[in-house]
Amino acid sequence: MASALLALLLSPLLRRWMHGIR
Repeated sequence: MASALLALLLSPLLRRWMHGIR
């Protein structure tokens, strides 16, 4: 359960991070 919640919260964060790097 925790992993699923973390994944949902990290999904948008990772997207922003990837865009931020570029």
